[in-house]
Amino acid sequence: RPHLQPGDRETLTLDGPALDVGSSAATSLALIFHEIATNAAKYGALAEAGGKLAVSWRRDGDAVMLCWQETLGADAARGPVTTPATKGFGTQLATTSATSQLKGGIHFDWKPSGVIITLNASLDALAR
Repeated sequence: RPHLQPGDRETLTLDGPALDVGSSAATSLALIFHEIATNAAKYGALAEAGGKLAVSWRRDGDAVMLCWQETLGADAARGPVTTPATKGFGTQLATTSATSQLKGGIHFDWKPSGVIITLNASLDALAR
């Protein structure tokens, strides 16, 4: 919300079913979302006007699949997105949280128009 204007329904879309999330999983998800939202605000779709962020999730068997898709605005001054040369501490922490606490994984796909992040998590781990 700090990156959205009141009444802005175009910058962010959320789409998925309600899920039960336990306190331990909520902490892990909060860490992951904080990291990728911070990066979006600094370098990605939320850094400049016209950027879009679409977050969707679905159940897939005994797991949840989440897609975080950023699209830069047409006037992105910094040019196309490129794959970072190294993984920062926050990305490493998000990866560890996804694999260890959520019994899943996280993948970053760096497209010129914006990053696509896929996160999968065990439903059992989410309930904890």
